[in-house]
Amino acid sequence: MLTGSMPRAVAEAVRWACRLDVAAAKPGNVSIPSPGHGRCAEDLLARAEAIAAPLAEPGYKVGERIAAAVDATWNRVGKNTNLGIVLLAAPLAQAALAARPEETLERATARVLAELDRDDATQA
Repeated sequence: MLTGSMPRAVAEAVRWACRLDVAAAKPGNVSIPSPGHGRCAEDLLARAEAIAAPLAEPGYKVGERIAAAVDATWNRVGKNTNLGIVLLAAPLAQAALAARPEETLERATARVLAELDRDDATQA
């Protein structure tokens, strides 16, 4: 259910997911114990901070969330290195923010994905 604190909760969930992603050691990916590709964990955490607010912005559609988060990343660090997590988080954020009172997050996510349109694809 949408409440005044829901955008803050979604933004914090995005930050938390990004911190977990960086904490997990994954072969070939940047993590706390494994810098690489010219980046370190601190870089990815800065990008997480950049995307949290746009992904949690009330009133955006999924495509707008993606575009705004990518723009925020570019504005902060001059390149986009977190598109994967943006693409994953945008529909989940949309579902959390737009869930109907009777919906679980799973059902809201299914509805959000079913409602994606050409404009969302264009923005993404």
